[in-house]
Amino acid sequence: MLAFERLAEEKIRDAIAAGEFDRLPGKGKPLHFDELIGLRPEDRMAHTVLKNSGFLPEHLEWRKELETCLTEAGTKFHIAAWERSECRRHNHPANTGAAPDLP
Repeated sequence: MLAFERLAEEKIRDAIAAGEFDRLPGKGKPLHFDELIGLRPEDRMAHTVLKNSGFLPEHLEWRKELETCLTEAGTKFHIAAWERSECRRHNHPANTGAAPDLP
């Protein structure tokens, strides 16, 4: 470990022991990581301005659209599965393979 790293670790340990991290805002709450975390600061600023104006980079628009489609597909699947189970439960001809009784 380099001298600088040792010094930084020592300062952090001292601050923890002194309780200096106990009064930080948001203590005990989950961290929300930004999806733009790997970008340079000037790129992050540009993306943040665009996002706050209602625009997203193309790859994030695609991601948003994909998540919406997956959610809708999952909902439709669960509805269809429920309807099918209800039909089977009531011996409805639609899902039993039997021909409906004719009068």
